[in-house]
Amino acid sequence: MTGRSSPHWTDRFFEQEFGRLIQSYTRPEATRKEVDFVLQAAGASPGARVLDVCCGMGRHSLELARRGFEVVGIDRSKEYVFEAGQSARAEGLRARFIAMDVRDLPFRDHFDLAISMWTSFGFFDEEANASIIAGIRRSLVPGGKFFIELINRDWLVRNFEPRSWSRIDESLILLEERVFEMRTSVNRCTWYFLEGGQVKETPIELRVYSFHEIVALLRRCGFWRIEGFGDLEGSPVSFDSRMMRVIATAR
Repeated sequence: MTGRSSPHWTDRFFEQEFGRLIQSYTRPEATRKEVDFVLQAAGASPGARVLDVCCGMGRHSLELARRGFEVVGIDRSKEYVFEAGQSARAEGLRARFIAMDVRDLPFRDHFDLAISMWTSFGFFDEEANASIIAGIRRSLVPGGKFFIELINRDWLVRNFEPRSWSRIDESLILLEERVFEMRTSVNRCTWYFLEGGQVKETPIELRVYSFHEIVALLRRCGFWRIEGFGDLEGSPVSFDSRMMRVIATAR
């Protein structure tokens, strides 16, 4: 892993509070439905080698391993990787988890399928974001598939809210404040986690993409046969699609 001395918002964002947020928003049945859709879109069969990029605590990796796939999950959070590895060992699953910065992918022509779920892309500047897609392409065998799930910029602009509140669990509340930069399509947010009279402030800068932009980026980085879906029923991407699910084939 390449050493990186300059600070970045991702250095401290994916900590305990974010893990609790993930657990509050996700359910096993939702994970199974998402994996069903990924496998259908990719045409993947058990035994295929899968790279889960920014895997978090491994909810998609573990479900894929349960279905007979050979999975490697990477995430920069050592805590998440440790927890995912413990879960895999407890179930006797064929899944390996590595603490790694997504900008440093070392794999070459190895995986049949790569996935990037739950808007785990767009964290860096334009050059770094493109290099991540290029690194994922290098990780895939020719003809391998890449499935990426991310928020739809066009939906976000049409439904933009500068502030919102949500309850994460019985004791944790989240306040989100947002400023959208039209020139760069960067959504600059500050998350305030409130618990027990304490406030923890965390900044976020997310480059969000329109469908045509992510298609152009994928093509530039060596993908083709690109298709997009606006929901898990297979509808096409539209202005009303909060999320985009995009499948692309490595040249």
